[in-house]
Amino acid sequence: MRVGLLCADRGVPLGGTKGSSVHLRSIAAALLRRGHAVAAAVARRGDERDVAPLAALGLAVTELDAAAPEDSIARWMAATRPAWVLERLALFAPHGARMAAAHGVPHVY
Repeated sequence: MRVGLLCADRGVPLGGTKGSSVHLRSIAAALLRRGHAVAAAVARRGDERDVAPLAALGLAVTELDAAAPEDSIARWMAATRPAWVLERLALFAPHGARMAAAHGVPHVY
């Protein structure tokens, strides 16, 4: 299944050292190991050394445009066409829910 993993919080880079970054990578790795095709959209990619192992498993990563997050999420969703979107670590950010609804896919927060 195609899964969209979304994190629009600029304070949580995918390749970061904080627990929230580790959490995000762990979710991506678990989904990939279960055989899902995972496309991530993140506000900040972070350190490539932390992202590379996930890319080797097939994770596709898109960095969102900070100036227009909703537009870049819409482009990401149109390009990746996820069956559902799992959004993490962006408390009170409405963009993921709005874009998932606009594309007719379930949104899990």
